[in-house]
Amino acid sequence: MAEAVSQHLSGEAIPADEEVFVLPTSFAQQRLWFLDRLQPDSRAYHLPWAVRLRGRLDRTALQAAVDALVARHAVLRTRFIEADGMAVQQVLPRADLPEGRVCVECVALNGRDPQQAAADYLQGLHFDLASDRLWRLRVLEIAPDDQLLVLVMHHIIADGWSLSVLNRELATAYQAALNGTAPEWSCLPLQYADYARWQADWLASGELSRQLDFWRQELRDAPALLALPVHQPRESGGVPNGAWHHCILPSHSAAALHQLARAQGCTLFMVLLAAFDVLLGRHAGSEDVLVGTPLAGRPHTELEGLIGFFLNTLVLRADLRGDPAFSELLLRVRRVTLDAYAHADVPFEKLVEALAPQRSLSHSPIVQVLFTLHNQPRTSLALPGLESEPVLVTGEAAKFDLSVHVAEEAGGLDIAFAWRSKLFSRLWVESLAADFIALLEAVIAAPETRISRLLPAVRTVLHGPDAVARRGTESSADAAAPTMHPELETTPLPSELEAQLAEIWQSLLPVASIAPNDDFFAIGGHSLLATRMIARIADRLGVELPLISVFEAPTIRGLALRVAAARQRKSVVPDAIPRLERRAEA
Repeated sequence: MAEAVSQHLSGEAIPADEEVFVLPTSFAQQRLWFLDRLQPDSRAYHLPWAVRLRGRLDRTALQAAVDALVARHAVLRTRFIEADGMAVQQVLPRADLPEGRVCVECVALNGRDPQQAAADYLQGLHFDLASDRLWRLRVLEIAPDDQLLVLVMHHIIADGWSLSVLNRELATAYQAALNGTAPEWSCLPLQYADYARWQADWLASGELSRQLDFWRQELRDAPALLALPVHQPRESGGVPNGAWHHCILPSHSAAALHQLARAQGCTLFMVLLAAFDVLLGRHAGSEDVLVGTPLAGRPHTELEGLIGFFLNTLVLRADLRGDPAFSELLLRVRRVTLDAYAHADVPFEKLVEALAPQRSLSHSPIVQVLFTLHNQPRTSLALPGLESEPVLVTGEAAKFDLSVHVAEEAGGLDIAFAWRSKLFSRLWVESLAADFIALLEAVIAAPETRISRLLPAVRTVLHGPDAVARRGTESSADAAAPTMHPELETTPLPSELEAQLAEIWQSLLPVASIAPNDDFFAIGGHSLLATRMIARIADRLGVELPLISVFEAPTIRGLALRVAAARQRKSVVPDAIPRLERRAEA
């Protein structure tokens, strides 16, 4: 892949300072745009960061540095508009035009707790992907020479690696502004939109099909849901609230894990993942465990200096059958991981489309648990004349049922558990974290031990009296039943309406005929096609349905009921004024 990127990028890159232009999105961006349409109030994909700055902060120089960054990276002045139900990138001109500028906001705290003020700010922030600037910078003034700098970006334009790029270049531009000079940095060889354009071209090649063949075989007959014991039944839709718990594996134990990895020809990531697989298998009562892990997605050096959303989710499947020794399981995990890395170019969105798992609004497709070892370059913000101290800020929305983030620190491994608080109790997660630490210590002491004996007394701390029963009844079809309209359920629908919907489906799906009760997702539909279908319903039938309708009522009959109900509402409430308001906001 790197060679292909290099050849593609040897051509002319998209200029950073042209007039407004429109380009295709990457597949990762397309998925985040879809999720924003599905859950418009979610903050799950906000990327927050904060640093305490002690000393005199030159606000004018900071604004000049931000302006320079926005001019340098076109993705920082990109919006996402809809075209035929799909997202496209709309890149605005350079930051010296008012509509493209990101203004640094300064707010006096007047004695308020700075971390609480930052949390309140993040809680109330919302991005409109079609019209907003998708990153914000706020200075919370604690005292005359003491301030908390809070930055938040929508994930659609950045990832964790991007924050290191931003820190480094913001410091360079700030120093230049203090000196009254232009920042001394090399010209970017390309923009993020070049990468998105290359990805679209690559997906049309035969390499995509080859790699998809591998994944179809690798994930054949995989369970649709990792059935961990839940606190209460899953809910469909809504914004999943999250919570966090931290624990530490001491430095001497971390060093022993490194030594074990070297002895087995593995990496620290593989050792940690194998132990985590054992833990999940024990609590879920399964010998077949699927875990997702994020990849940086920057296979070429020319991508390393860009701000943008390059992350891809890799699916790693653990086979715990036969009660192997941990050392044997480690070899299995090593093989699976290396094979997955060799086929890691397939965007997760294309994998979901190809595998077509049964869709549910209550959990993410294919993987519901994420495991991450953070080893990307980390550059803290170092502004001249200021003492800086990173401040931990976390979002309150959870992307997955359960996520584990591991980072190597001076004192050992910092292990953070994030979870959907409606699914799991804090007591259970804290027990899970303690079991993970105990399991790692057991692995260090005796890696040849069979996995069933590593945690013989694993604590089954329950959320409530029926938690185990709930685990046994979880399934991939646990979404709530569609919300129908009683006044329409017994009303014969015009056959013309069902025929119009079937025609729309046939324009999107490779099928010759469609029956009223065919499931959109079962006959080849997927999430991005759903957005196109909703757009065509609005265009051809004059009815604007929310995207969630396709998941709640994925048949011709179900959607016809929704369209009929929407038409009834329109006959009572005039549509002219709301439509004009929406246009004014766009």
